[in-house]
Amino acid sequence: GLIPVPLDLGSSLDFIDRVMHKTEARLTLATSGTVRGLDCPVLDPVSLDLKHCPAFDGPLPRPDDVAEIVFTSGTTGDPKGTVLSHRNIVANVISAAAIVPPNVPMHLLSILPLSHMLEQTVGLYLPMLNGGTVHYMSSWQPPVILREMRRHHVTGLVAVPRFLDMLMRAIESGIEQRGASARFARARDISRHLPIAMRRHLFRGLHRELGGRLSFFLCGGASLPPALGEAWETLGVRVLEGYGSTECSPVIASNTYEKRYLGTIGRPVANVEVKLSDEDELLARGPNVSSGYWRDEKRTAQSFLPGGWFRTGDVAVIDADGIITITGR
Repeated sequence: GLIPVPLDLGSSLDFIDRVMHKTEARLTLATSGTVRGLDCPVLDPVSLDLKHCPAFDGPLPRPDDVAEIVFTSGTTGDPKGTVLSHRNIVANVISAAAIVPPNVPMHLLSILPLSHMLEQTVGLYLPMLNGGTVHYMSSWQPPVILREMRRHHVTGLVAVPRFLDMLMRAIESGIEQRGASARFARARDISRHLPIAMRRHLFRGLHRELGGRLSFFLCGGASLPPALGEAWETLGVRVLEGYGSTECSPVIASNTYEKRYLGTIGRPVANVEVKLSDEDELLARGPNVSSGYWRDEKRTAQSFLPGGWFRTGDVAVIDADGIITITGR
């Protein structure tokens, strides 16, 4: 019956304090020393003796019970908390299952905060559904990430475009230091005309440095420059750009492992409907859509329309094949 409110470790104490008061939080779960001065008891999860905890025997949650409240605003203004039910989250995980086929191993390296729904739904619950594995780390330093990728032989990562750019720059910098830039560029030119399996063979030395099994990135959170996506695809790594919103648990549309259209966000995932408003704003509807914002009727009425439609705030184009391209805010 508890309702968690996940917060980013980088949140300011002022923001955390405002969220705590808005949700009337009774307890803060935080590693010792990470938060101070809060008007709320703090419990360090490390101190819990989980081995000797009794088995839970209370009532199971109902589909429309609140699973969590996720706050997405910045550090100024009144925090906005999206209420997500168990039904919302489970529906979206099942819809997202088609993004990566079940026969593709999901051994992920987690680098994004679990306070974000992208990392929760796609980076945690989806591999759980597929019988995959998730390895956690807290560093964004390219050498550390590359070391962990090799150590765990990861097959994929959930990432934002900035990370893909940073990792590509680190790879290119290493190649330049070895004096192999010209040869690398020629191999890229050849690779563009090859199927993806042969691209991986052409760059097999590089793939060994990436752990030997990296085959895809699940990318979201911001617009992906097509040239960056192509750069990774040329190396034999699929880039599956998707799109969503916390209010939609979060996935609305995505490219898939088998079908990718660089420069677009692909098609709507299963059980999610989309349409354009008269102003070409992208609207979404489905069992994954939140019921609204926590104790905020005004903003709920502004964003959630009659008929179950959610206003994404993004302008889009939908072509004859149902492929969506975001063109602005």
